[in-house]
Amino acid sequence: MVKKLLSYTSVLLMTASLVGCGSPFAGSNNTPEPQENSASAATSDTAGSAEASVAPASEDTAPLEKDIILTTYYYSSKKDDVERCTGHYTDITFSRELEKKYPKLAEIVNIITDNWESSVRDTVGDFAYWYDEEYSFDITFYNDQSIEIVRFDDRLFTILSNDESYGGGAHPNHSTYSYNIDPVTGMTYNLRDVLASPSDFPAIIRTRMEKESPELLEEIDSFYYEDGDVFADKLDNDTYTFTVDDKGLHIIFSPYEVASYAAGTIEVDFSYEEYPELVTESFRMTAPADLESRIERVDGDTTEVEAKSAYNTEEFDGEAGHEGAIEVANPTWAYYFNDSYKRDTKSHYLTLTQTKEERSDWLDTEVWAANHGFAMPEFPYDDETYHYEAYNPYMDGYMYNSLVISSVESGETIIDYNLAKVCNGYDEKENRSSDQTEFIRYAKVVDDILYVEISHWGYASEGPDNAYIVAINLNTNEVIFRSEPLRANGYNFKVVDDTIICGYGFTAEPDYIYLLDRYTGKMVQQIPVRSAPYVFEIVDDTLYVATYNTAYEFTMTR
Repeated sequence: MVKKLLSYTSVLLMTASLVGCGSPFAGSNNTPEPQENSASAATSDTAGSAEASVAPASEDTAPLEKDIILTTYYYSSKKDDVERCTGHYTDITFSRELEKKYPKLAEIVNIITDNWESSVRDTVGDFAYWYDEEYSFDITFYNDQSIEIVRFDDRLFTILSNDESYGGGAHPNHSTYSYNIDPVTGMTYNLRDVLASPSDFPAIIRTRMEKESPELLEEIDSFYYEDGDVFADKLDNDTYTFTVDDKGLHIIFSPYEVASYAAGTIEVDFSYEEYPELVTESFRMTAPADLESRIERVDGDTTEVEAKSAYNTEEFDGEAGHEGAIEVANPTWAYYFNDSYKRDTKSHYLTLTQTKEERSDWLDTEVWAANHGFAMPEFPYDDETYHYEAYNPYMDGYMYNSLVISSVESGETIIDYNLAKVCNGYDEKENRSSDQTEFIRYAKVVDDILYVEISHWGYASEGPDNAYIVAINLNTNEVIFRSEPLRANGYNFKVVDDTIICGYGFTAEPDYIYLLDRYTGKMVQQIPVRSAPYVFEIVDDTLYVATYNTAYEFTMTR
């Protein structure tokens, strides 16, 4: 939909420079990450509901009746006149006066809502396509995104987004995300920013749940598959969904986030009366916000969407790419290792020792790379031996599913692979395709093995079978291994001796650097980082890592 009052020529430039799975504009459709950034300093000590100053309208501009208009737009996708899938999202439009007062906020909100729109629209079309391809249900599929503005003053603009979708299966998917944005700077606050003593919070929430829901806490501890404390890990990785209002701090866990689907959405409240020292004073509200007088909700139009899959693999076989491209089969979406490639020799892994951590509100990876003399990894690119060029994109001009590797010295083509099935199926074991559009992120040949990083842009909840390192034998064209999912979704990875260095992170999900065995794909070590790892570069024995808001350096010991 076209925004009637917002026009930003800088949005495209900002999106291009910040796109990435840990950035505030990452997601299945480059959606800003709700809690991946930390504002370095508070911009105002004003608490409570601060009304916007409304300047007189210009002669040729009629002011909106309200400060904010929330318009719900609808989508419908039909085949043979039967409605297969519906959906809706909410657009946020500021008055011109409010836009002038908070230009950074308006810019960020515009990007957020644009991406909500594309995400819902694409999902509706995709669900409608697969309705007939894989299911025989009488129920209409749906993908609904609803929002509530919880707070708007000079300290915080808080959006609570509730997403619900059903595209077949045992039950719908539900998720809740919060966006706590500084209206002046446009930067996002994490939970640690609003807590007076962040290090105490994991024990505080655990004690409260032990008192009120001991059985639920027991399930959370058994559900959490990593070592350590789930509440401490979520704080370290900035993945809490939260709001701060006139009553206190409110924590929300979506289904599957910390417990099973049966546990539902888990909410934990910390009132100012019971926890007077929990929230730092500058973020507290002393009175309810009068948001009703500032916000108006209206219905928009309904748009018909073609029932079409964005990643139907039948459209992307060898004939759709280069003639004669070799199609590589996809054994399974689960962890896979071909036993015929088992090695008898012992592997030698490197270890990483952190030597530097430079935090910021947002790390410009282009500047970071330039300052260190690096080139940002993007197709096409060369290493010492090979030229790598991806082609045949699924969509958007970059979601590639095929790869040509040639000799840097002679220019001769070494291999031409159609990896459509490796990216998106079908899975030979379960005969199904990927839940989201997955594509080639990066590739590297070492000896006779091609390593390929494959992922989609979205949340793990939208497509958990994603973010792999896949190894392919160049002599047999067989998959040697597919790593466990959620191991790699950055711009690149590195192979050093017997170790693959890669990383995964996303909103409301842990952020880690992973060390994998390069012959089996099994995890050797995971290293928590503050936000999603984007880029890995090596100079001598130093590993440089760029994440969304932090630059790291590690010494590599071989």
